[in-house]
Formats: sequence, structure tokens, C-alpha cells
Amino acid sequence: MRTREEIECALRAENLTYECLETDDGGWALVVAELGAKVLAAGVDRECLFWVSTSLKKGAWCVGGQRTWLAPELGDRGFFGTGAEDWRVPPQLDPGSYRRIESSNGELAWRCDLAVDRLDGRSFALGIVRSFRVESVSVGASNPALEIRVGNRLINRMDRILEEEVGLWNIIQAPAQRTGTFLIPLKSSSPPQPGGKARRLYFGDLPTDWVSETPNLLYVRAQAGKLFKIGVPPAAAAGMLGYLYPSRVDDAHILTILRTDVEPSARYVDKPPHQPVENGDALQCYNSPDQRKLNFCELEAHAPAAALGPGAEQSAHIAILLFKARPDELRHVAGQLLSRVVDTERLFLD
Repeated sequence: MRTREEIECALRAENLTYECLETDDGGWALVVAELGAKVLAAGVDRECLFWVSTSLKKGAWCVGGQRTWLAPELGDRGFFGTGAEDWRVPPQLDPGSYRRIESSNGELAWRCDLAVDRLDGRSFALGIVRSFRVESVSVGASNPALEIRVGNRLINRMDRILEEEVGLWNIIQAPAQRTGTFLIPLKSSSPPQPGGKARRLYFGDLPTDWVSETPNLLYVRAQAGKLFKIGVPPAAAAGMLGYLYPSRVDDAHILTILRTDVEPSARYVDKPPHQPVENGDALQCYNSPDQRKLNFCELEAHAPAAALGPGAEQSAHIAILLFKARPDELRHVAGQLLSRVVDTERLFLD
């Protein structure tokens, strides 16, 4: 679905309640508690700048927007499966059972208490709190951007210490019907990964002509129809991901930026399956193989895994910036916001 009107109509048709956060100049975001307390949709005008499924049903998990999951995903200590052959989403995690709670700073907030098992049989009793606020942000252009601040808290509800074994995992699903470009700022001084690259392939196939790179910026083509997932380790990650793509309703282009704090020396638990790496990745990009119904890509950010005593909690926040403008203006703003020179000849856009 492409517009706010379509999405709100679909939510009402399924009796799904939602909260709307708005700015004075037209920015908006819809949060749906019954669908994992996701920021299901958001925009700066009538167009939704997230990917949203055409089928919104109670109990569904792959509906679009921005969500919080738990890492690691795969392997014998994963929460979702050892690999593609047994992959599944624990329903207690998504959509989960989120309830509205009070927030001391005036943000909208929801909490989910859950019990979940890892693939190796180890059990966890945890709480996840998601909180939200929106504001209009000047980016030195004719149009303002919408900033969505997402707060995440992981709570240890067990009588034992939660070791550094569970990480908060934030995911944005963005439209990829047409060709767009992942923009991945890199620390130019970061040590190269095996093969001399500051990225790691989790699965799928990433053709060489889908990638262009400079010492501090990686350009990756995104378009539904080819499966791949890549990760950027904390030593190389600059704490941002960008995604530049054409509008689905007019001639403008859209820039989505995901910002997060990265701790290079901390433990990150999501790793490429079947690869002998010591530490996991802080940032990831995913491209869906489905051109018809699941025509999205993903921007993903991980928090480091924390050691938490009984009742203790960890906070991890992300910021999402959504900006829509003429292609020439937007590309200039992209360079400013990412603190990198964006070479327009390297962009993948149709």
C-alpha cells in the first residue's frame, strides 16, 4: 500500500486500532500495537515512505514498517532457526502481546513480556518496551524531514543473569519495487574483513555490478527480485544506513536514514551463518527475492548484547529520518546527512 488513506482504511477494515503521531507541518507516523507495536507507516505527505503489506491481519508479522526483534537470528543459538529450511518467527515476539504503558517523558510507549526459547533449548523470560516520538527537522532544504525516535528497552525478567547473549534488533522495511541504492557510510580507517571488504554476505547472491565503493561509502543496489543480506561489523560501521529511492506516487525521490550508536569494542551477537567470525555485525541490509508481494528491502541495526542481572534493563535507541524532495536536492542533502560525498554516477536508480 502506498498512501496513508489506503493504510488507515485497511486497518479499520480489520478492526486494528492505531495511534497517530503528527507534526505541525504534515509529518505523520502510525503505530499499531496489535501488530508488534510497529511504526507501521510514516510519511511527510500523503505517501507512505515505508513498505506496507497489502494484507493486514491480526496475528500477522510481515506487514511492513519498523519493528524490534531479538538477535541472534540463525544458528544453533538463534531465535529464528538454524537456516532457511527451518526459519520461523516466534509469535510471542512478533506480533507479540504489547500493552500501552505510561512514559515519563510524554512519549507513546508499549511493553511486551515474553518467554522465548533459543534453538539450543535455552529459555529466556524477557520484556521489550518500545517508545516513540516524532518531530520536524530542518535539513537545509526547501522541505523539512520527519524524524522518528524509537526507544527500545530490553528487560531481564529471570532470576539468573542474562549474559551477553541477546541483542535488540531494529528493522525497517522500505519499498523496493523500483531500483534504489543502499548508502552505507564506512569508517575509512576500519580494518578490512576477509577478502579485503568491510562487508559480509550472510546468504544469497550479491553480483559485483550491484556494488560500488569508495574508502568511506558503500553503494549497493536494492530492488526486489534478488535475495541477499549483507552485514557491516562494528569496527567498520559509521552508525548510519541510508536508502535512496524513487517515489511511488510522484516524480520526487525519497531518502531514509537509520542512525544508531555503535560500540566497536562491544559484543554483537548476529553473525553470518557458518562463517568463523569472532564478533557479529552492527548494521545490515536485506533485499527480498519476491517481486510481486514482498517487494521490499530492509535497513537493520543491532544493539550490542549486554549482561543484565535479574530485573535489570538495557536501553538502545535509533533515529529514523525521512526526507522527500526533487532528485537533485535530495542527493545533495544525502551527502550532508551522511557526512560523505555522494557520487551521483555510482547511484543505482531507475
